[in-house]
Amino acid sequence: MKQVIVNGNQTRISIVQGDTQVFIQTDNHSQNNIVVNTNGIHIHIQTGGGARVNPTYDTYEEVAPLPLPGPIRPVTPPSPTKPKFNYWPFTKSPNYVSDLPIQTTEFVRQALLWCEKHIEKPPRSYKYELKYYKAKKVHGTYQFATRKITVYVYPSLTLKSLCETLIHEYSHHLFIRTQADQNEYDRLKRKHGYHNNPHEVKARRYEDAYGDALWEYMKGVLKGK
Repeated sequence: MKQVIVNGNQTRISIVQGDTQVFIQTDNHSQNNIVVNTNGIHIHIQTGGGARVNPTYDTYEEVAPLPLPGPIRPVTPPSPTKPKFNYWPFTKSPNYVSDLPIQTTEFVRQALLWCEKHIEKPPRSYKYELKYYKAKKVHGTYQFATRKITVYVYPSLTLKSLCETLIHEYSHHLFIRTQADQNEYDRLKRKHGYHNNPHEVKARRYEDAYGDALWEYMKGVLKGK
């Protein structure tokens, strides 16, 4: 802050810079030559000599202090932004019953229609039923008396295994056509056991022959959903 007051007899100067204050007062009746150099402030004043100062005025001026230089802080570059997707661009391929985008009954219906077209047309009508739990010993059954295919489905069952089970039971429907066929199945089961029963061996061969093709077809069906 600087304040200057001038009149006909005196010159009075007051300078304040931070904590430093300089006050100068002179008498204009005699010549004065004043030099002040303190704390970075340099002042040179020459007054007096009988000169007459006509104007009388006061001036007041606010002087903002200069900012001191501070430590230079490093500029942190902005982190790269990750691309944003409005949708997930990848589609998960369904592999389990829990992944199905359609009803399980619809999956089974379309798989059996494929069997009718690509394996053999059934000699007579049949029914199918889904049981929603995991059986202890079998994945499916076929009952000759009711002509009903039963499959057991649960969330962790693979869809490829479901396709193979449907082919297996569908083959039983094709080849156990009469009561005599059913009697033969029961006799061979008693003789060779379930796994080595020639009817079961034949059904597993059908699984191997058509299982991959049915599964590929059903993947195409599910992809379109």
